[in-house]
Amino acid sequence: MENVREYIINVIKVGNVLFVKIKNLIENIKFKFEFFKKNWKLGVHLLLGTYKFGVNNKWWSDFPSIFGIPFYKRTPRRILINYRGMRFRVSACYFLDKETGRKLFPRYYKKYKN
Repeated sequence: MENVREYIINVIKVGNVLFVKIKNLIENIKFKFEFFKKNWKLGVHLLLGTYKFGVNNKWWSDFPSIFGIPFYKRTPRRILINYRGMRFRVSACYFLDKETGRKLFPRYYKKYKN
C-alpha cells in the first residue's frame, strides 16, 4: 500500500514539474511573439539585410543602412550569419537589457554568459 502511495505522489510531483515547464514555455513564446509584433520591421531589416526597409524600425528610411547587403547575396547562410549578429548585438553590445536578451535567446545566454 505504501508503494502505491509513493508511486502516486511521485506521479503528481512529475506532473506538477511538467505543468510548470509547459507554463514557462508558453509564457516565453508569448513574450517572443509580443516582442516580434512590436519590432518586426527591425527584425526583417537585420535578418535580410535590407538597405532602407525597417531601419530604426521605420517603414522606409532616407538613409541606407550599414547592414544592408545586395539582393543577390541574400542566401540562407547569410541570413544565419545575420541572426548570429543579432544575438551578438543583443548580448555583447547590450542593445537590449539582459533580461530581455535572456528571454529572446535563452540558449545563447546559457552557453556564453553567466
